[in-house]
Amino acid sequence: MYEYLIGQLVSRQNNVLIIDVNGIGYRITVPLNEEVGQIGDEVKIYVSYTVNDEIPILYGFMTRAKREAFDMLISVSKIGPKMALSVLSSLSVENLVNAIIQGDVRLLSTVQGIGRKTAERMILELKDKIASISIVPSTGREVSNSLPSEIADAIEGLVALGYPRGNAWQAVNTVVRESKVKMDAAEIIRHALTTIRS
Repeated sequence: MYEYLIGQLVSRQNNVLIIDVNGIGYRITVPLNEEVGQIGDEVKIYVSYTVNDEIPILYGFMTRAKREAFDMLISVSKIGPKMALSVLSSLSVENLVNAIIQGDVRLLSTVQGIGRKTAERMILELKDKIASISIVPSTGREVSNSLPSEIADAIEGLVALGYPRGNAWQAVNTVVRESKVKMDAAEIIRHALTTIRS
């Protein structure tokens, strides 16, 4: 329904914003740690529209990637908007994607309200979807440093070969997701090149 809104930040109370867009005030719920600027600033916020008990609600995020992560999370059975916001208030998009790829139940279980069974369900339902959506790490070596060394090295290797970082991430993600055995960076790169060229 909406992709994003651009307007003046009128107020913020905890995780609820009021954005004035051409004289219309939009009430938008965001993750608790979302940095949206100062009162009076013009902001651009990506939104997801949901209906809860027949009440329409707009959820907002400062990046498209975080909005896509939210939509991905609420597609998991028994995970609603409130729990999805809790996840995104606790984990960065990069850490969330990495946890799903690696099957890191422990990290996902550190989020308030997420137990072991819910974490396992998230991994099961999202692992095959993650490569098909545009949740990719932002540019910069500092993001790759948060990943397991063989994955970070494989991504950087593909970038050094001239491939865009987003494409490199998606290819490595696909290889790791489909692999039955642990591979080193060179093996991941070799398989990723086949994926990119296919």
